[in-house]
Order: sequence, then C-alpha cells, then structure tokens
Amino acid sequence: AADYRIDDPSMQALAVQVRMRAAFNLGIDGSPTAVDRLERLLVDPSPDVRYNAAAGLARNGDIRAVPLLCDMLDPAITEGVQAEVLAEAQPAKRIIIYETALQAIEKLAALNVKADLTPVLAALERLANTSSASDQVRVAAKEVAENLVKRPSPR
Repeated sequence: AADYRIDDPSMQALAVQVRMRAAFNLGIDGSPTAVDRLERLLVDPSPDVRYNAAAGLARNGDIRAVPLLCDMLDPAITEGVQAEVLAEAQPAKRIIIYETALQAIEKLAALNVKADLTPVLAALERLANTSSASDQVRVAAKEVAENLVKRPSPR
C-alpha cells in the first residue's frame, strides 16, 4: 500500500489516501521493516504522505524525521496546506500539521534521549515567535521548546 500508484489522474487522490494511511500504519507497526519503509516515504510526492512518514519515524524515536518535522513547523512552507482542496479547510489543515509535528517531536524526544534536536529547537523557537501562527500554536511551540531545553544534552 505504501507504493500504491494509479496512472489515471482522476484517481490520484485515492492513491495519496492509500499511501497516507499506509504511512500512518507503518508508524504504528514500528518494526524495523516498517521504519525503513517510512524512510523511503519521506520523499513521496504528497506532503501528507511525507508528514505521516515523519510522524511515524518520530513516534519510533528515529531522528530521520527531524528535517521534515522542522518543515512542518515552518509557516513559510505551505505545500501541505495547499494540498487541502477546500480553501476554507486550509487554516484547520495548518493547525493539524503543527499539532502533528509537535506531538511527534515530544515522542521523539522521549524515546531517543540521545538525539540531537537542535534543529527542531530552532524551528520551535521560530514558530513560537511568528505572528502568522495562532496564540495556541505559539504557546504549544514554546512549551515543547522548553521541554527540549530541559533534556540532558546528547552524548
């Protein structure tokens, strides 16, 4: 399912949904094979598939998620939001992307105490200080950043 592709352009949304759900389920599975497959999904054409793959890796303590988690926290990167077909749903999609990244970062930090999360901390600080995010998102980003700062330094 993670490789599901359809040549028919009218069916592309279905193919993305299948791969997106496969990425989510691979993250739950967490086996070495599933985690390796998630790494390959980090370069999927769909941002939703990539984001699910990054979240799945993070939920398994895998630092290969870090670059994409940073992208998910970047308000300037709108590809995932633009993938939402209904314009009125795009603001909610942005919040979902932020929340997914924040939860994944917390899980990654808890599972991989030796991971160098300096790039994530920088992305969190940028998000916490942007005017383009809601107060709720900025506060959540500050809280996650504070928790990361409290972690023992990686060795």
